[in-house]
Amino acid sequence: MNLHRNIFLFILLITTIPLHADYGFSQSIDHDNNDVKTLSNGKGSNGGYGAISVGYSRIDENSSIIGGFKGGWTVNHSLTIGGAIYGFYNSQSHLGDFISSGMGGGYAGLLLEPVLGGTQTVHISVPLIIGGGGATKYAYDPYTYTTYFIFVPGVELEINITNLFRIALGVDYRLTPGLTWKTVESIPIKSGDKILNGFSGHLVFKFGKL
Repeated sequence: MNLHRNIFLFILLITTIPLHADYGFSQSIDHDNNDVKTLSNGKGSNGGYGAISVGYSRIDENSSIIGGFKGGWTVNHSLTIGGAIYGFYNSQSHLGDFISSGMGGGYAGLLLEPVLGGTQTVHISVPLIIGGGGATKYAYDPYTYTTYFIFVPGVELEINITNLFRIALGVDYRLTPGLTWKTVESIPIKSGDKILNGFSGHLVFKFGKL
C-alpha cells in the first residue's frame, strides 16, 4: 500500500511542478494561445499565379500538341485552387489521295494543386484537373464529335527563377470514361472509345506569387 501511495505522490508531484514553477512560460502561453495561423486572421501567406503550358502526347496513335492555361489562388505556399483550360490537335496526311485527317478538341475544369516545399528553390507540385470537354474528328465522312468527363492527375518539378516567375517540367495522365462518337444528326456511331486516355509531358511557365 505504501508503494502505491508513493508512486501516486510522485506522479502528482511531477505533473504539478510545471504549473507552480516560474520558467517564464506561463505568460508566453497566454499570449500564444491566440497566435493560430488561419485564413481569417491574416496570419497565412497567400498568393496566386497564371501559367502557360505547352506539351506533347500521343492521341489516337498520332503525335499531338497540347497547350493551355491554368492558374489560381495559392494558400500558405502549399495549395493552389483555381481553373485550367487546354486544347489539343493532331494531323495525319494520307499521301495517296492528299487528304489530311486528324482530331482536335479541348477540356477545362477545376484545378487543385498541392505544393510540396514551395519555399524551396526546387520543389514539387501535384496538379489535378477535374472537368469536361469535347473533341471532333475532321476529314471524316460523316463528321463526328464527342463530349466527355475528364480527370487529369499529374506531377511537376518546379524551379523558382525569381520571386514572381517559375518554370516547371511535368507529366500527367488523361483519364476519361468510354467516349461515344456521334454524327451531326446526334446518331451514336461508336461507343467505349478511350483514345483520349494517355500520358503527356509538358513545359509550364508560371507567373505570380507562390
